[in-house]
Amino acid sequence: MKEKFWYKSAYYTIVVGVCGLSLAIIPCALALLCNSTEIGVASAILLIFVFLLATYISARVPCSYTAGEDSVMFHIHWRKLELRYDDIVSMEVTQEFVDTLMLRERPYFLEYLVVKTKNEEFKFTEKVYAPPLTPGFDMVLQDGKFEKLKKFVAGKKSR
Repeated sequence: MKEKFWYKSAYYTIVVGVCGLSLAIIPCALALLCNSTEIGVASAILLIFVFLLATYISARVPCSYTAGEDSVMFHIHWRKLELRYDDIVSMEVTQEFVDTLMLRERPYFLEYLVVKTKNEEFKFTEKVYAPPLTPGFDMVLQDGKFEKLKKFVAGKKSR
């Protein structure tokens, strides 16, 4: 069983803050040091692209998991985390519905997976966009990726 998911990095606000400050300070400093407005403008344009790229990457961190016969492997960027089914004490999946107020932002669910092992606790989050609201919609995410993983691992542990 293999699934991909995305999550917002815990460092998102730090990335935005550092990029915003550097966007305000570095072009001005370069323009003053080089005594050239063109260098300041060019560095501002370059920093805007770096800022947008860093913000996008920290807002959508690509992740995946692969559940095999005896363990589940989480891939987050270049890191790999393998959790053996024997070491997993419990898995808890919770959901939160977020009805946004921003323009162009669709309502979404935040699905949380908490895996407790004998030694540590691991937390994973996924943002899932909600389907268009229809009358009678019950505000519950049916068959989320983490819920499927929990059922899969429970089936493997019971053997």
